[in-house]
Amino acid sequence: MIRRNRLILGTYLMLTLLLVLLGLYLKNLKMLWILRYLVFLSLPLTALAARGRHPGSSSLVFALLCAALGDAFIYLPLGLERFEPNLPLGMLFFALSYTLITAVYVKGGLSSMVSGLKVHPDLLIFPLFLATMEFAFWGTLPLLFLLLGFFFFVALSTAFWASVRLYSRRSYPKRIRNLVLLSTTLMVLCDLIVVLGFLLPVMSARMYDIGSVIVWSAYIPAWTILAILSTDEGFHETISW
Repeated sequence: MIRRNRLILGTYLMLTLLLVLLGLYLKNLKMLWILRYLVFLSLPLTALAARGRHPGSSSLVFALLCAALGDAFIYLPLGLERFEPNLPLGMLFFALSYTLITAVYVKGGLSSMVSGLKVHPDLLIFPLFLATMEFAFWGTLPLLFLLLGFFFFVALSTAFWASVRLYSRRSYPKRIRNLVLLSTTLMVLCDLIVVLGFLLPVMSARMYDIGSVIVWSAYIPAWTILAILSTDEGFHETISW
């Protein structure tokens, strides 16, 4: 890993530790949410300033921007307290982000993603299960919301599967394959805990703190790795399904 990327990773790991500690001890939750969003917003800006020349670099930067937009609809309102969080729009932008990530990891982009789903329909088992949980817990929600949830889980599981496939091939250096798999694994871990937090009641403040520590310990590093991949010249070609 080049010196610039080490600096990016080290900086955001320190910021992650700071946000986790603030989440445990800072009483001003409004300020905490604003700080969290500003740290995340800096990621696509950092990637944009240092992006590499490989074809997927711009797509990964755009994926980071989509995720920042998703955060703007979900988390930023918690800090500003001027308007309500818009979960459907947030999910839509995160789903677009995961779709772009998959398109970079897969040779042929979106068309190969569709072909991959035809060859591996088992990819739909995970999002179908979570969509069923959505309906069971939130059966009164509009159909559009449930469809967005399904799209989100399809995009997330497809991105994870694409990263596993990339890791199993030898088209990239092992360092790159490790970063790709670690990034999407942390994304899945983070999103699963957030979804479970929406679906299941939090029984105690300690459980909430544990969940918060896990989420924020995974969230920033996951997308920091993606920012690093966007700047890494060793990441120069895509892979087939």
